[in-house]
Amino acid sequence: MTIEKITVDSIGGNGLPAKYTVNYVASCIIDHPQGRPPEPPDRITFSEKGKYWWIENTVVFQYLHKGLRREIINGKKRLPLGVGLERLSTCPIEFEPEQWYFITIGDPQVTGIFFIIDKKGNNNQYLMPSGVSPI
Repeated sequence: MTIEKITVDSIGGNGLPAKYTVNYVASCIIDHPQGRPPEPPDRITFSEKGKYWWIENTVVFQYLHKGLRREIINGKKRLPLGVGLERLSTCPIEFEPEQWYFITIGDPQVTGIFFIIDKKGNNNQYLMPSGVSPI
């Protein structure tokens, strides 16, 4: 799972970010035991230690959503996020009100999830399907 803190440049007709810049990334990496099949955790929490760890990085990637997918528009390629970064036991992000986030979960059926906490403190999540069939 990766959580991106984004600065929105424009909103699309659906009320969701259409063009935006990713400024900060936090990624959750699951610990896989050596010599055994991967065992994903039952759940991942932001404030508790688990069989996973977090990394964070400041970045500048610009995206444009086109239909069911997003395209990078500033020509930068993503770097491997885990190289040389400190391993953190809990999620380093503190979610801010009226701040947009984009969450990717590693599911081929989901492009990502837009997330924002509104003025009233309500969590709002907007799933962006990828169009990939589950079959």
